[in-house]
Amino acid sequence: ILPQSWFREWPEFPGAVQTMDRDTMNNENKKYFIGHGRSPVWRELKDFLENRLGLPYEEFNRIPQAGNTTSDRLKEMLESCYMAFLIMTGEDEHADDTLHARSNVIHEIGLFQAQLGYERAIILREEGCEIFSNIDGVGYIPFPKGNIKAAFEDIREVLERESII
Repeated sequence: ILPQSWFREWPEFPGAVQTMDRDTMNNENKKYFIGHGRSPVWRELKDFLENRLGLPYEEFNRIPQAGNTTSDRLKEMLESCYMAFLIMTGEDEHADDTLHARSNVIHEIGLFQAQLGYERAIILREEGCEIFSNIDGVGYIPFPKGNIKAAFEDIREVLERESII
């Protein structure tokens, strides 16, 4: 459930999140959003997408955020990206000693699934990071702790499935 402050900051939000059809986005914006926590593994994914596959990426802090609202930046990324790679790394320890993804990543997973559809909001889950209940049954790409490169072939296959490469 989104906090009420979201609706005050972004009053058009309830109607703004609509799944984009494949034809509309396929030939226009080819940016790929990378959602992540504090772990540096996201940079390896960025390098793979950008340098090896020639795909432009988008990331929350790619442009300076001073003076901007979080909701405006999220809206901009939701509207400009064709696909999202959302990296769940175990960074937040709960009282039961389990490791969970940062809350911003969980939030971005939901936003991009709603906007792009499940097949274009790809979850990458690091070994040891707990799965949250709302994604039970949703396919994801697993990778060993600290080794996102192990997922690159699976990522390439998803990009081929979506006729991107």
